[in-house]
Amino acid sequence: MRRLTRHDAVMRPLGALLVAAFAVVFCPGPPPALASARPDLDRAQEHYDFAEYGVALTILDGMIARGDLIGDTLRDAKILKARCLVGLGRDSEALDAWCEVIKLDPAWRPDEVFFPGNEIASFNRALEGCVEKESAAAPWYKNKIVMAGAGALVLVGVLAVAMGGGGDEGGGGGNALPGFPAPPEGP
Repeated sequence: MRRLTRHDAVMRPLGALLVAAFAVVFCPGPPPALASARPDLDRAQEHYDFAEYGVALTILDGMIARGDLIGDTLRDAKILKARCLVGLGRDSEALDAWCEVIKLDPAWRPDEVFFPGNEIASFNRALEGCVEKESAAAPWYKNKIVMAGAGALVLVGVLAVAMGGGGDEGGGGGNALPGFPAPPEGP
C-alpha cells in the first residue's frame, strides 16, 4: 500500500478544486431565465386574449430580446408575437414574424378551430412568401454543398502539396536541385 506524501496531500484537494471549477464554468446547467419564461408567456397570452396586443407585444419583444428562450417556448413566443402584429394591423411585420416561426418549426401550422381567419390568412401568405424569399435570397456561396466542395478542394490541394514535394532519388524529375557545394578550405 502506498503512503500519501506531502505532495499528494496538496495535489488531491487542488485537483478536486479544479474539477469543480471546470464543472461550474463549462457545465452550468439550464439558465435560470428559462424558469421565468413560461409565466411571462402566459401573461402575454392573457393580454392577447383581451385584445391588448401592444402590451402583449412589449412583453414578447422583451422575452425574445433576452435571447434565453429555446425550443417550443421560443416558437410559441414568436407565434404569439405574429398574432399580436396581425391584431395591430402591422401586416408586413406579421409576415416577417410568421417567417421566423416557419424557420424555427417548418411543420407547424395554425389550428383552424382556435386561430381567427385573418391570422390564418396572414400565415398562409407568409408560408408562400417565405419559401420564395428563402430560395431567391440565398447567394451561391452560402450554399452548403458549394462550401463543402470548396473545402474538399482545399483539403485535396493541401494534401497534394504536402505529399508531393521533395522529390526522390531516381524519380526522373529533371528539375532536381544541384548537390551541396564543396566545404571551404582551411587557412
